[in-house]
Amino acid sequence: MGLTVYNASGTADTNESTSIADCNSSNTGGVTESGCDSIGSPHLGFNIGAGFGVLFATGSAVRVRIDTLADYYKFNLYNVTYTDSYGTIHMTSTASGIRYLLMAGIEI
Repeated sequence: MGLTVYNASGTADTNESTSIADCNSSNTGGVTESGCDSIGSPHLGFNIGAGFGVLFATGSAVRVRIDTLADYYKFNLYNVTYTDSYGTIHMTSTASGIRYLLMAGIEI
């Protein structure tokens, strides 16, 4: 388990830039937004994983290793508050999921 830091790239980075511009441009016409700066990278979160591995001796000094890992991650994308004459809306977005890894290597 530990800390996760996500930095958007590619399409996700483009979407973040567009969202920041849209958020900042909405601060007119009686609508104010706070939290626009929370949209940009890096995004902080956490992860926790569990795995299993096997080790095979192939000689006196060489071993082959195979590991599997399941990793759950969750991080916050943004926290934005919209306020106008009708009231206040709080919007929060998070990303989470499970990724599976299969690793192999040689130990000498």
